[in-house]
Amino acid sequence: MGSIINFLATILGYIFDLIYRVLDLVGVHNMALCIFLFTVIVRLLMLPSTIKQQRFSRLNSIMQPEIKKIQEKYKDKKTQEAQMDMQEELKRVYDKYGVSPSGSCLQIFITMAILFPLYQVIRRIQDFVPSVAKLYADKEKNAAIIKELNRFFVFTINESPAKYYATHKAEGAAAALAIALIIPVLAGLFQFLSVHISTKMNQASMEDNPMAGSLKAMNFIMPLFSVYLCWSFNVSIGIYWVTGSLVTMFIQIMVTKHLEKIDVDTIIEENREKAAEKAAKRKEKQGIYREKILEASRANTKNISSGSGMSAEEKEEKIRKAKEAASKKQGSLAAKANLVSEYNKRNEK
Repeated sequence: MGSIINFLATILGYIFDLIYRVLDLVGVHNMALCIFLFTVIVRLLMLPSTIKQQRFSRLNSIMQPEIKKIQEKYKDKKTQEAQMDMQEELKRVYDKYGVSPSGSCLQIFITMAILFPLYQVIRRIQDFVPSVAKLYADKEKNAAIIKELNRFFVFTINESPAKYYATHKAEGAAAALAIALIIPVLAGLFQFLSVHISTKMNQASMEDNPMAGSLKAMNFIMPLFSVYLCWSFNVSIGIYWVTGSLVTMFIQIMVTKHLEKIDVDTIIEENREKAAEKAAKRKEKQGIYREKILEASRANTKNISSGSGMSAEEKEEKIRKAKEAASKKQGSLAAKANLVSEYNKRNEK
């Protein structure tokens, strides 16, 4: 795991180095600004995925009646064939609206995949960013630039708000706490608003959902987690988290307004041919595999049924016939034993 994080951190280091070089051209030496620009660039690169996620959330509420109807149809049908038919019908509904339920997980995965190596880059910036490494090679000469590089208002990017409060509370506990809480509170607030917007878009799908209570609880747990994360970790993580939540929230609002203007019938019409092509390809690809599964299932069921319904007399008769067949088989041990038995009987007479 550590080697993977270091590998990703190395890649992020070169990206930071490129951003730093661009800022250096205009005489700016600030890693906090690099993190801000890096986060914006990442979110823009993730824009297609974000649009897909928002599109799914928006259309999911419209799809719910059809999905519930299919689930109700197969509620009492537990056979493997019925379950496969249900999955096929659900996939046709997703194809009809041009969405994929798995696409909504991609953004969370990418966000967390960046978070851990990003922390390594900031914690050991001189090891991962070549341009910064040159500055640290001669600290005395570049002391002023290094100080400016790590400054973010009253913070330094490699200290946590908790550490800032512990260091400055003697000067005034209330003021130190208020300053230290700025980033954590903003992180929690933007996270809450982002989740609230997403939940509101998908409100219809929350109705009659057995997981609705847990999902609502997560709407409060995630902002609190953001506050804790940005309080305990370096300010650099807080900058990334706040910027990411703010940009995501802005994109959510813009995409939502765009989707509200689109007629659902137009979306269905646009996806009609694509949905038919996907269904045909899926049927062709899964046809043979499906038949093999069902054939194996029927064979197993038949064997189990035939074995479990056999009486004791039938089992004994089957064993007797098997022994007779074995004794008649030329060259078998049973056949040889039978010849010996017959020879002994003849000599006894």
